[in-house]
Amino acid sequence: MLKFVHNYSHMKKLLLALGSILLVGAGCFGGKTLLGGVEGDWWLSFSLPEGWVMTRDYTANDPTSKLNRDLDSTLSDIMIQSTDKLVLSAGQTPDLSQGLTADQFVSENYTRIRVFHLDSHSIIPSEATDMGNGFKKLDLCAGTETCTLEGSAQYAYYFEQDGEKFKFTLEQNGQSIESAETVLTSAKLVTEFQNETKQ
Repeated sequence: MLKFVHNYSHMKKLLLALGSILLVGAGCFGGKTLLGGVEGDWWLSFSLPEGWVMTRDYTANDPTSKLNRDLDSTLSDIMIQSTDKLVLSAGQTPDLSQGLTADQFVSENYTRIRVFHLDSHSIIPSEATDMGNGFKKLDLCAGTETCTLEGSAQYAYYFEQDGEKFKFTLEQNGQSIESAETVLTSAKLVTEFQNETKQ
């Protein structure tokens, strides 16, 4: 009986330690899932597939542009993309004479999601379809293909939780909309900012 109690005590400690490791390890890009909340740098954190990055806005035609992953809650919008290179939208032509090299950008086979932190008074369109878990999807083309210009997708997405509202717009080339939806619907509202107090 004493041996069982002794072994049970060790097993309990082992399970508690393992649980703590898993809890710390489980999380999202740019943040950690904590007991009762989510820690991160910006307003949302995401579970990103390998190779995907979160970055500040940038202009790909500027030879001094680079992906700046230093995010904070003062930014009104950020970008999530399936590559760690600069993305050139359809119709953009890189100015290689200014120092931008071909290995620094992509112009095909990418997904770029722009995420906007909306004002709390912003109205989410009533015609948007409920996707569950606070997400909604709006068909921008209303059944036509005329709105998908320069890589823009047919849909806009919205997310609302605890009074915070967000909008997602897509730009894609050669990748599936399902992959983008998987990423954006992985969004978790950050409750504890790593570097600053919530604005």
